[in-house]
Amino acid sequence: MIRNERGYALVLVMFMVVIFLILATAVMGAALGGANRTEKAEDNVQSLHLAEKTLDEAVAYLVAQYDGKAMRPVDLAIDMRQTKLDELKNKITNTKLNSAGGKLISIEPLPLAADHTSYSVKLTAEAIVNETRRTLQQEVIISSYPEFLNYAFGSEKDVIINGAVYSPKGSVYAGNELKIDNWADYKYFTIDKWIKAAYPRLDLKDDNKVFVQSLDAIKVHNLTGVTPRGREEGDYTSYLRSSNPLIEDLLGISKNQIQIRSNKKFVSINVEETFIDKATEATGIDTARSEIKNAIDSGNYTAFSDKLVSYGVTKMNAPPVKPTPPLDLNDTNAMNEYLSKKADYDNYIAQFKNITGSKLFDGDLELDGIEYKALEFTNNAQQGVNGSSVKWFIVNGDLKIMNYNPNLNEKLTIKGNILVTGDVTISGNVLVDATIYTLGETTLQDAIIRGMGDDRKQLMMISKGKIFINRVDAPSNHGSYSSSNPNTLDAFFYTDDTAELYGVGSIFWLNGGFFSKGTLTINAVRGDVEDTGSDFNFHITEAERDKDKSRFVIEYNDQFFENQSAALPRVEKLSVQVKSRRLISN
Repeated sequence: MIRNERGYALVLVMFMVVIFLILATAVMGAALGGANRTEKAEDNVQSLHLAEKTLDEAVAYLVAQYDGKAMRPVDLAIDMRQTKLDELKNKITNTKLNSAGGKLISIEPLPLAADHTSYSVKLTAEAIVNETRRTLQQEVIISSYPEFLNYAFGSEKDVIINGAVYSPKGSVYAGNELKIDNWADYKYFTIDKWIKAAYPRLDLKDDNKVFVQSLDAIKVHNLTGVTPRGREEGDYTSYLRSSNPLIEDLLGISKNQIQIRSNKKFVSINVEETFIDKATEATGIDTARSEIKNAIDSGNYTAFSDKLVSYGVTKMNAPPVKPTPPLDLNDTNAMNEYLSKKADYDNYIAQFKNITGSKLFDGDLELDGIEYKALEFTNNAQQGVNGSSVKWFIVNGDLKIMNYNPNLNEKLTIKGNILVTGDVTISGNVLVDATIYTLGETTLQDAIIRGMGDDRKQLMMISKGKIFINRVDAPSNHGSYSSSNPNTLDAFFYTDDTAELYGVGSIFWLNGGFFSKGTLTINAVRGDVEDTGSDFNFHITEAERDKDKSRFVIEYNDQFFENQSAALPRVEKLSVQVKSRRLISN
């Protein structure tokens, strides 16, 4: 009996030893596996960091070589083919880690404009740490386009945001100070009023930034709950003050989206000088510029017109009066005279379609959407493709694009490149694929501006004078913002002047952008509005989920770089725009 018990005990001990051996093996295996996984995770992190560092060095090199530098298109084209890019190809980023290194494996320059004034450089970096490979790609835009085209909205001076502006896509630039308030200003007839709204909300994507002169240049209105709202310098304090809201609360973005960019590097334009460049381009003769400039600088627009004609620009005849049918339709002579005049009239209007060359209209021009239903270039004339030069329609006077047609489905079509010495007014339903420069002011009066084609082209409106955007039928309510909403303007606006915009009683939705050389002030609320007859009745919502219900929305759309490239302004200095990075699957 005792012998049997000892046998059972021996078996039990051996069984327990086996169990402990199995457990020990499992624990050691798990520990080794965990160590391997930890090492693999560390390799992943290290290789990703090394690839990022490689791209950082490459981007810093391109910025140092090109940002703010003057360069002829032919020299930029040579650089993009060889020399400067060759210096990047052998760059390798090393670390103290064994078996670790990062390098650029691909540099792909792609011209964005036929005249070699703009390039996209696609950088691909690869890093390997202990056989763990990571590949990152980043795009850098090098161009001689003016810098304002890179932003959803901004100003070379102050940007003042009063209330619940919403920008779902695009960067912002403030050349002096960025001033923020959660109260919006508005006028009820001629009376100044204020309404508590919400702070603005910008794009959360990392490649979209808010560019300021310093962190201290971001200012917050410090008179909480006080009306009337003061807008003097002393009414604002730096957002860095501990009592002020965090940047996440002020703008709805992260701190790393705030970038410092000195206004000394800003690549600006002068609208009048650009206008002269484009008028010279219309003649096709570079030496004509000095005479055209003298006429514009002196304000002698008769001489300006004469110079254009002398250099080969076709001058249109004065528009004929529309003939009326004779009272007696059986009067053969009267009827023949009417039909002859009607044919001349129809032929004159037909000149505004399928335009193939530069033309001059001397005097004020009104396109009414009834008789004059289009001002339309051919693609070759508009874009200057197949070796032909870019063509321009020049109005030596005011241009009114006023669609009076009562049929809302009848759109007035504007397609081409237009120069206007006077003011521009746009009203009604207009279909666009155009670039317009004006030396005067620009007014949009209840305008519906929609881009042509499935890709929704735009109006590029560049104005020396102020830009006024008015809504007579305000207030109106349209729910949440959508780029497909007919009340959204497909346009990018620039003014050499100051600008004051409102999305309070009216709706201001923009698929494009807005930039001013002078101070830009925006007022906005979020929610519906009613007119009581004595004031606006606001149904304000401050909820974060309702940010797309803002009555002022700017969604950046850079398709104009492709659609309007031939007519866009050029500058002597290059600018460099850095896009976001993306991980490439290995």
